[in-house]
Amino acid sequence: MSTQSRPLEQEVRDYVREHYERGNSHIKTPHVAKALDQNSQRITPIMQDMVRGGTLAVWNESTNATVYRIQL
Repeated sequence: MSTQSRPLEQEVRDYVREHYERGNSHIKTPHVAKALDQNSQRITPIMQDMVRGGTLAVWNESTNATVYRIQL
């Protein structure tokens, strides 16, 4: 996926949706960042916006990475 063709926020939302459609109900920021070839610091605020919007819910917080439950 290329950030040149779509805004990063839309890429993250699309990736989360595709991840969910493949049968996964949880996701971590580092996995999204790696898949989109981005830094986690750029992905984290988008994931937090998705929590505020109800698409994701914090499922487990740890020092390594927050696990989010996908709520589509």
